[in-house]
Amino acid sequence: MLNNAMKITHPKVSDVTSQLNMHVIGQHPVIAMGCYMLSTSNALSQLTHNATMAQQQGNSMMQAATIQGVNAIFSCGKASVNK
Repeated sequence: MLNNAMKITHPKVSDVTSQLNMHVIGQHPVIAMGCYMLSTSNALSQLTHNATMAQQQGNSMMQAATIQGVNAIFSCGKASVNK
């Protein structure tokens, strides 16, 4: 009689077990999508940071070149006046 009772599983117990298994299986695509979104957002933030740094470096180079050009123009004017 004990063996017969162990073989019979209550339907609610099997339903809960299958729901738990489906819950765990159903989480895998969500976890994968979360990891994908996190890595994509990190890459995009790094991209914008690099673009900002490149723009700042370009602005510094432009400003230095402008100053050199202005200095060259003013030095030519002094040289011709002094002659």
